[in-house]
Amino acid sequence: MNNCLFYIGRTGGGPSFAYSLFYEDFDTSDFIICSTNNELLNLYKSDFPNRVYDYLIPVTFLQLIGGWLTILLSYRRLLTANKITITAYHPLLFLYLLLLLPKRQDVSVFIHDVEPHTYSRLESWFQKISIFFGYRITVISESQSKIFKQKYNILPSVRLHPPYLHYKSNSFQNIESFKGENIFFLFFGRVESYKGLDLICNLSIKSNSPIVRVIGKGPCPKCLKDNPLIEVLPRYVHDQEVPSLLGSCKVLILPYKSATQSGLFQLASMFNIPIIATPLEVFVEQSKNAKVPVYFSKKVSASSFLERMEDVYDLLREG
Repeated sequence: MNNCLFYIGRTGGGPSFAYSLFYEDFDTSDFIICSTNNELLNLYKSDFPNRVYDYLIPVTFLQLIGGWLTILLSYRRLLTANKITITAYHPLLFLYLLLLLPKRQDVSVFIHDVEPHTYSRLESWFQKISIFFGYRITVISESQSKIFKQKYNILPSVRLHPPYLHYKSNSFQNIESFKGENIFFLFFGRVESYKGLDLICNLSIKSNSPIVRVIGKGPCPKCLKDNPLIEVLPRYVHDQEVPSLLGSCKVLILPYKSATQSGLFQLASMFNIPIIATPLEVFVEQSKNAKVPVYFSKKVSASSFLERMEDVYDLLREG
């Protein structure tokens, strides 16, 4: 076994990045996937037959203990049979690595968020322990590399988001959930305060119907629901719905106040949809590889972002 790749996660940019690495590495590697996303596990097994060992990681604390015991019994012999590379994608996975792997193993730690928006103490502990053990550190952008260097005086390697996502898989089953429900602007994904949805609350473009769709789980600002131009759908978007959802809009909006990256740049390029984004350093970096127009606001502010939305609306609405 040349490489063993673990992943714990369900939503967000992490699963997409993990699947992207499969496309780049699967010719030379075998994988063990640990995931809470059963849909992705089935997709992996279909796209990479005879190369994937799968295990569905439970999520509650008691189930976590039982899950570790199951992995220990099932995979320890497999994991320790050869000198392999382990790529860790999540702090919780680090606990598994400490218990499962002998010291001789070569561990590469992938850090998705150097300055995480959630679970910051756990992530910080994970980063420091990884450095203490001398594991190889990999981050997803040059800007993240700079931040890591400033924090720890160590320059990590960089592995940029590749241009592959599982939505192009031959085994991917598209569900036409949004067929005929067209909208101009779209925001979708987990709703978090750092994603800046409050910046669009005062949207005032002339229209007789909603022109913005906000869809995702999380605490959505009340001011969005009070604006008749904004349609709020507080629900989870399944992977199979994403092509239909993106096909229903003309422009993706990313009014983020901070970010480490966004998989929406990949999605926009795949489905040929322009982007409006705030001028965060990582977004500027990602835009260089984008295959679609990226319209940046001048500042990370409500007035600047709304002005950019109005400009793009006037530019593209006749298209």
